[in-house]
Amino acid sequence: MRRREWTGAVLLLVWLVVGVINAVAAAAAASMAQPLAYDYSSSSELVGEEDIVCVAVCLTVSSLCTEKLPGQERKCLPEPMDAHYGGGIIRNGDFTAGLQGWSAFGYGSLAEGTSLTGNKFAVATNRTRPYQSVSQKVLLQNDTHYTLSAWLQVSDGIADVRAVVKTADGKFIHSGGVEARSGCWSILKGGLTATAAGPAELYFESNATADIWVDNVSLQPFTREEWRAHHDAAIKKTRKKTVRLQAKDGAGNPVPGAQMHIEHVRNGFPLGSAMSREILTNPGYQRWFTSRFTVTTFENEMKWYSTEAVPGREDYSVPDAMLRFAKSHGIAVRGHNIFWDDPSTQMGWVKALSGEQLRSATARRIKSVMSRYAGQVIAWDVVNENLHFDFFEGRFGWEASAAFYRKAHQMDAGALMSMNEFNTLEQPGDFTVLPGKYLRKLWQIKAFPGNGNAARMAIGLEGHFSTHPNIPYIRAALDTMAQANVPVWLTEIDVAPGPDQASHLEQILREVYSHPAVHGIILWTAWHPQGCYVMCLTDNNFRNNPAGDVVDKLIWEWRTRSHVGIADADGYYEAELFHGDYKVTVTHPAANSTVAQSLSVGRESDNEFTIHYNALYRHSQRTHSHPYEYTHANPTLYEHLQKLGRQILENDEVTTDASLSTVLNEHLSLRQMNTFLFAFSEQLATKNMKIYTGKLVLFLVIVLFEGCLCLKSPEKPLYGGGILKDGGYKAKSKAPVKGSVLNVEFKKDHHYAFSAWLQLSKGAGDVRAVMVTPDGKFNTAGVIVVQCGCWTMLKGGATSYAAGKGDIFFESNVTAEIMADGMALQPFSFDEWKDHRTESIKKERKKKVKITVEGADGKALADAEVKLERVAKGFPLGNAMTKEILDKKDYEKWFTSRFQYATLENEMKWYSTEYHQNQEDYRVADKMVELAAKYNITLRGHNVFWDDQHEQMKWVSDLSVPKLKEAMAKRLKNVVTRYAGKVIHWDVVNENLHFSFFEGKLGEDASAQIFKDVAKLDSNPILFMNEFNTIEQPNDPAPLPTKYLAKLKKTREFPGNSGLKYGIGLESHFGTPNIPYMRGSLDTLAQAKVPIWLTEVDVDGKSTKGKQVEYLEEVMREGFAHPAVKGIVLWAAWHAKGCYVMCLTDNNFKNLPTGDAIDKLLAEWKAGHSGKTDSKGVIEAEMFHGEYSVTIKHHSLKQHCVQTVDLDSKGEAKIKAA
Repeated sequence: MRRREWTGAVLLLVWLVVGVINAVAAAAAASMAQPLAYDYSSSSELVGEEDIVCVAVCLTVSSLCTEKLPGQERKCLPEPMDAHYGGGIIRNGDFTAGLQGWSAFGYGSLAEGTSLTGNKFAVATNRTRPYQSVSQKVLLQNDTHYTLSAWLQVSDGIADVRAVVKTADGKFIHSGGVEARSGCWSILKGGLTATAAGPAELYFESNATADIWVDNVSLQPFTREEWRAHHDAAIKKTRKKTVRLQAKDGAGNPVPGAQMHIEHVRNGFPLGSAMSREILTNPGYQRWFTSRFTVTTFENEMKWYSTEAVPGREDYSVPDAMLRFAKSHGIAVRGHNIFWDDPSTQMGWVKALSGEQLRSATARRIKSVMSRYAGQVIAWDVVNENLHFDFFEGRFGWEASAAFYRKAHQMDAGALMSMNEFNTLEQPGDFTVLPGKYLRKLWQIKAFPGNGNAARMAIGLEGHFSTHPNIPYIRAALDTMAQANVPVWLTEIDVAPGPDQASHLEQILREVYSHPAVHGIILWTAWHPQGCYVMCLTDNNFRNNPAGDVVDKLIWEWRTRSHVGIADADGYYEAELFHGDYKVTVTHPAANSTVAQSLSVGRESDNEFTIHYNALYRHSQRTHSHPYEYTHANPTLYEHLQKLGRQILENDEVTTDASLSTVLNEHLSLRQMNTFLFAFSEQLATKNMKIYTGKLVLFLVIVLFEGCLCLKSPEKPLYGGGILKDGGYKAKSKAPVKGSVLNVEFKKDHHYAFSAWLQLSKGAGDVRAVMVTPDGKFNTAGVIVVQCGCWTMLKGGATSYAAGKGDIFFESNVTAEIMADGMALQPFSFDEWKDHRTESIKKERKKKVKITVEGADGKALADAEVKLERVAKGFPLGNAMTKEILDKKDYEKWFTSRFQYATLENEMKWYSTEYHQNQEDYRVADKMVELAAKYNITLRGHNVFWDDQHEQMKWVSDLSVPKLKEAMAKRLKNVVTRYAGKVIHWDVVNENLHFSFFEGKLGEDASAQIFKDVAKLDSNPILFMNEFNTIEQPNDPAPLPTKYLAKLKKTREFPGNSGLKYGIGLESHFGTPNIPYMRGSLDTLAQAKVPIWLTEVDVDGKSTKGKQVEYLEEVMREGFAHPAVKGIVLWAAWHAKGCYVMCLTDNNFKNLPTGDAIDKLLAEWKAGHSGKTDSKGVIEAEMFHGEYSVTIKHHSLKQHCVQTVDLDSKGEAKIKAA
C-alpha cells in the first residue's frame, strides 16, 4: 500500500462524509411516506446502507469504523426505520408484542432485545450453526411476487446475513443478503416469487457465530397483474414524455387543422447485443444485427488476450474493423475490457512476469488500447469482475483497480468507467457480490486519489441468469444500486437454456427496462456458427428463435407507433412519445406544401416543440460573422491599464491612486492584488511612488496578460452570444446525461464556435463543455482549468453532422458549483468556415506586391511579360525523415523535391545515439544532417530528452540521481553542440505534460533546468515544448491548452530562463478532428505570443472510416490559416514496413491519396503569377510570402532576364532588365 499524507486523507474523508450526511438526512425525511412496490425513490433504503458509507469512509481500516471522525458524527443508524408496507403479511414484524409470532429456527435460542430508547427487537443468540436464527411461518400464494425487507444487526464485528424462505416442498429460496455490523442497523432488501401455494418459513442465516438482531421485517405480496401495472407506470414516467407539437406559419400564427405525421426514427433507450468477429464476413448476420440494435459490446475481440496473445505482438485489426462497421451503422460501442481480474483469463506470459515487468506490461496495455479507441467508445469495463477475482490486486495491492480506473479516466475522460460483475442481480446467495459490497468497491475506487468526481463511473451488471430468475430480488438490488447516483447498465444479459428461457428473458428485460436507474441493456448473444455463449437469438440462417422473437416484440413495443395527429384550433397536437429521435412531417388539406422537421424527446428535453409550416420558404437573415476572434482575452482591461500606466508616468502629480485601485478592484481577485502589491511594496514605499506605480500598471499589462490575469468580471460574449439567447447561467455540475442546461437547435453540416467565461464557487478544477449533437454524440467542445474568484475564458467548439435539437452543458472533476457567463455559440456552414480560412490566409500568408521593371536606360519597360515562381522561404512545410533516405535514391528524390523542412523521426533521440551506456554513435544522424544541408532543407532538432519513462534505456532508468545528472549533462553537451547551427529548433523535453520521468528523478523544475542548459550551449534555436492531444483530444486533461501555457510559464519564470527563445510544439496526431476545437485551442495558445508549430501531423486511417484524406486536408488548411502557426511538419516518414500512422507514398514512391493531398496543398500555397507590366513598367499581384524567381521577357531584350527577389519581408521590388 502506498504511503499517504494524513492531511490529504482527512480532507478526502471529510468530503465523503459531508455528502453522505446530506443524502441520509434527505432520505430520512422522505421515508415518512409509505413506499410503494415500485418506489424507486428508495426512501428508507438509502439510510439502510450505512455499512457501505462507513466502510467507504474508513477505507484503510480493516476493523469497524470508529465512533466519530473529526468534526463528523457516526453514520450508522442507532435505531431501525419503520417496516415497509406496515410489515405486509408478517405478524408482529416490529416486535412491539415481544416475540409473539416468532420462533427460534434450527434449535437455536431466541431472546428479546431492547434499545436504550425502548425499541424492541429479536435476538438469535447462542448460535453455533449458520441457520440458527429467528423465523416466522407464513402462507404463500401461488404465482405471486413478494418483496422482502428487514433491519439487521450483529452483536460483534461484521457478518454476512442472508434471508432464506423454506417452502413446503423442501426448497430453500435465497431472498436477499446484507453485510450487517455491530453498532448500526442495516437494511436487507430482496424478495422471491412463489410458484406454489402453501406454508413456508422465513429465517435468517450467517456463517458467523455472532448474535443476529432482527427488527421491522416486511413481506409484501403482489399479483402478476399488480407487478405489471407498476412496470407500466414506471415506463410511462421514465421512458416516455407527453409533448405538445404546435404548427406555426411564417408570421408565428398557429395553423389549425395541420396534419402531423409522427415517425419514430431511433429509440432513445440503448438496447443492444454483443457482437462477434463473424459479423465482418457474414452479410446475413450484418443485416439481422444492424436492423435491431443501437449499441454493442465486442464479445472477446478487444480483450487483452485477443490483441496481444504473444508479448509485444499487438494486433488490433479485428476490433478496428468491428469498430468501423459499428460506427458506419450508427451503433455505439462499449469497450470490453481493459483488464480482467480472473487469473484463468491471463495469458501464460502475463502470469510469468515479475512485479515490475507486470507493471510495465499493464501500463503498455492500457495506453495501447485506450489511446487507440479513446473518444470512440461510450464506456470502458476497466477491470472486469474485480469483486469475484483479484489477480491484479494480488500482484499490486488492493489499490490496483482504483489506479487503473484513474489512468483510464485520464486517457478517455468522456467515456463512462464501468465496474462489471456477475451475480449481483442474479444470485442473492452469492455473498461476494452483494449490492452493498459492490457499492463499497465503487466507493473505494471513487475515493482513490485522483478519481473523486472526475471519473464518470458506471455500474455494470452482467445479468447471466439461471433458469429461475428472482424478479423481486432484481428490483430490490437495482433499488440499492441506484443509490450510487451513477448510470446502471445491464451489460451481458442471457438466460440459461430451458423450456421457459424465452418467458424468463422477457420478465428480466421488462424488469430492468422499467427501472429508472437503468440507462442501457446489452444482451450477451453474439452469434457463432458453432453456437452462442449461453443463449442465441437466431439460428444459423438468421431466423429468430423464441428468445429472438421476445427481443423483437419488446423493441417493437418500446417504440412509438407511426401515426397522424390533427392540430387543434391553436395549432397544437399532444402525444405521449417514447424517448428517441422523431421525424415530424406536416401537411395541410388547404396547401400543397410539406414540411419535415426532426426532434429529440428525452428526459431533459422540452415538453413543447414548434413546427414551422413554411420552414421550406424561410431564409436566414443572420448577420455575417467571422470565426477568427484573434482578439486579446480581455481587451477592455488591457487598454485601460495601458492608458492608466502612461497617464501615471506622464503626470507630475500622484493623483491616480484611486483610479488604479478602481481598476484593480474591478478586475483582479484579492489574492492576486496582494501578490503583486507585495512584490512592489518596497518601490511603492519610496519617494518615487508615482514612477513605480506606473511601472506596476505596465507590469500588469506586460506580464499578467501572459496568462496569470484574473478577471473579477466576465467580458461580453463573442458574436454577441450567437444563437444563445441568454449568455449566463448558474448550475451545479452533474453527470453528462443528467446535466443538460441549454437546449439548442443544431444545423446539419455546420461548425459551431463555442466560448464561455467560467468560474467555480470554491477551489479550482477542470471544467469541460459538452455539446450533445442531434445524432446523440457527446462532443467535448473544450476544457479549461477554472478557479474560484476568477473568470476564465473557455474557447472551443464542435461539428454537427445532423439537424435537430441538442444540448450544451458543463461538467467538472470537482464538486464546486460552476458559474458561466458571456456564453456564445456561433454556427458556420462548412462553406462559411472555408471562406473565413481563405480570408485569413489572404491576410496572414499573402501580401500585395509591386514590381517595377526598367530597361537598361532606367526607363519603364512597358508591356513586358513577367513570370514569378517561388523558389525559397515562405511558409515552412516539411515532413519527418527516416534513415532509409540514405540508401534509397527514389526516396531521396521524392522527399527533396517537395519539402524544405524536416525532422529526423528517431535518429537524433537519445536511445538512437547511446543505446548502450558510453557507446555513442551519431553516424546515421550526421549523414542525414549532411543530406539535408545538401538540399538546403532546414532541420528541427528532435529531441534532447523524452520524458516518457517507457522510452528510456534500461541503463538510464537504473541510474542513481547523481549518475543520471552526469549522463544527462553528457547527452546535452554532445547532441546540442554537435548540431549547433544546423537545427533551427530543439524539442527540449518531449511530452512533459503527459509524462514526468525526469521530474520524478530530479524534481519538479527538471524541465525548466534542461531548457536553461540547452540555451547555454546554443542560444540560437527556438526551444520547444512538444506535446500531443493539446489540439487533437479535448477529452485528454493532461495537455489542455491552459495547462500547456501554465507549464510554459513555469519554465519561463525559472531563474535565468526569462530571455530564452520559446516555441509551442503541437504534435497533432489526429483521429477524427474537431476543427472548431482545434481553432479555439490555437486561439488560446496564441496568447503566449511565441511561435506555434504543428510538429508531427498525421491522421489515423484506421479510425476515420475512409476519410483520412479529407480530414488531413482539413487539419492542414486549419493550421495553415491560423496566424499564430508558423510552420507545419508532417509525421509521415517512409518505412518499407509501413509508416508510423500515415504514409504519403507506396514503396515505389508513387503517391497515395494522402500524398496527392499534400502535393495539391504545396502547389496551392506557393502559386506563382504571370502577367504584363503596365505603361509605367509596373505589375501588381497578390502573392504568398516567399523568395521568388522573376523571369522577364520583352522584345527589346536580347535574352530573358532572370532575377531573384525577396517578397517575404518586403512588398516592392525594382528590377533593371538588361
